[in-house]
Amino acid sequence: MGMKHWVSHWVARLMSRSMAPGLCAAAVLAVAGCSQNGSYRLSWIFQDPTTGAAESAATGCGRHYVDSIMATGIENGGDAQQIVALCTSGWVTAEASPGTWSFSVQMLDSRGALIDSAMPDTMTTTAQAIAADGPQAQFAVSLWPL
Repeated sequence: MGMKHWVSHWVARLMSRSMAPGLCAAAVLAVAGCSQNGSYRLSWIFQDPTTGAAESAATGCGRHYVDSIMATGIENGGDAQQIVALCTSGWVTAEASPGTWSFSVQMLDSRGALIDSAMPDTMTTTAQAIAADGPQAQFAVSLWPL
């Protein structure tokens, strides 16, 4: 292999390697920019079933043996979504298709079994809009474990 051919071979290899990360980054940005979903945040606090006093998730999860939260979202047009999040953070964010959504929340123990609620009606959010180009929708529930 002549010197000229060797140099052009290595220049071609270096250019292809240096362009690969740039092409990958452009592909990721193109895919991320095509999302038509909106964003929401679902938060929860605990209520003491005997006193009604509010309790943070950081305290309430351990005290009531709640490992995670399972939320089922229903959109007025028929879309549905289910997510599971660790309890101690007190919130989870996710994306959903645009529409009017409400969420029902269940408490799960460390085995994934449902934990009964003293006030199951408080574990459903009020319906509100999630928009593709709007601000993050905020949903909140109170948890009343037995």
